[in-house]
Amino acid sequence: MDFDLTHEERLVLEILGKLDISENKNINEATIKKKLKPKYRESLSKIIKSLHKKQLLNPYRKENYCLTAEGRKLAQKLF
Repeated sequence: MDFDLTHEERLVLEILGKLDISENKNINEATIKKKLKPKYRESLSKIIKSLHKKQLLNPYRKENYCLTAEGRKLAQKLF
């Protein structure tokens, strides 16, 4: 499946790839925010929603997210 990713979405997926996030290992939104450059932090919730719509990221619990199988492959590839 070919995904048309924005620069910001790529940055978030790279972070998730570096942290080895998967379907079974989740991450809190605050942790992602800490790892992002300050200019992208404000739009993080919008980026997360976009990645969820593209079925690359799933909500795990409140403010926690995990990658889908396809999202993990892409994150590892970008990292």
